[in-house]
Amino acid sequence: MMAQLSVCYFFAAISKINLPFMSGWALSQWVWAPLPGWMFALMSVGTIGVELVLALGLWFRPSRRVAIGLGLLLHGSIVVLMKEQTLPLIAFAISCVSLYGLFIYRPAFQLFRKPETVAEARSS
Repeated sequence: MMAQLSVCYFFAAISKINLPFMSGWALSQWVWAPLPGWMFALMSVGTIGVELVLALGLWFRPSRRVAIGLGLLLHGSIVVLMKEQTLPLIAFAISCVSLYGLFIYRPAFQLFRKPETVAEARSS
């Protein structure tokens, strides 16, 4: 499930790298708040950046807290700012954010770890 969430964020970001989205036009159609055009463009590029950070940053302990904070802000702002389809967006946000705990409590990855014997594992 952790890999699926990362892949979801990665492809969500990649799919948004196009002129209609990055110019802010797409967000200006979806968001209820009357903001200046440059703000929509900034939010669009920021969305792509945050999704890329989430795709990779959740896996590494030093960046995990920042990634989780950005993910909460991203999903919270989507739920608050979108003018339509808020119930499915809330469900999607809960689905994504609920998986963050898997990254928090996962065991640390050690690249060059000596395999433990049964006796060593029982003594620790």
